[in-house]
Amino acid sequence: MGSDRSEEHRNATRSGDAQEHGIRPQNHRGFSSGHCGTTNCIDIGAHKGEVLADIIKFAPAGKHIAIKALPELASRLRKRFPRADVHEMALSDQQCEAQFMVVG
Repeated sequence: MGSDRSEEHRNATRSGDAQEHGIRPQNHRGFSSGHCGTTNCIDIGAHKGEVLADIIKFAPAGKHIAIKALPELASRLRKRFPRADVHEMALSDQQCEAQFMVVG
């Protein structure tokens, strides 16, 4: 996200106008029963699926995509969430190859 968009996100989230701007706060615990059961979601950096589980709970009929670069975790996500479309990849704002370190 560019700095203008980041500032817009912070302002909209603080002022409560996030929905008006089409911006959702990043705290996934903010899901509520008011969300449509057919909403489609993307979980970038899905890790072990904590957010994806909530997404599927609140939008069971939606089409959901999970992104995870680590092969072992991507494989676990596919087994745990067979209806989700899991992509084993990293994302960037430009086409490139990069190295990253896994800590843990």
